[in-house]
Amino acid sequence: MKKALVELWNGNRFPLSNHLKQTEEEKKLMEQLATYHSAMVGKLDNSEKENLKRLADCYSELLATECENAFVKGFSLAVRLISEALT
Repeated sequence: MKKALVELWNGNRFPLSNHLKQTEEEKKLMEQLATYHSAMVGKLDNSEKENLKRLADCYSELLATECENAFVKGFSLAVRLISEALT
């Protein structure tokens, strides 16, 4: 079951790109993130830029893993609740 849920999460069972739309608040936050990132990168030397990139890459990988796990756990809980409601 977990493999199927991971495939669903990754968009392999239902293409997410066609159905997810950013809210205005999310768009604003993304713009702020880009602004702050540009300001910070402009003040760093090459070594510091590389360290910042590695930090961001690690954070992105961790966040993706945590989101995937939360999705699988939440979906599994929903199925258990539905099963219990039907018995």
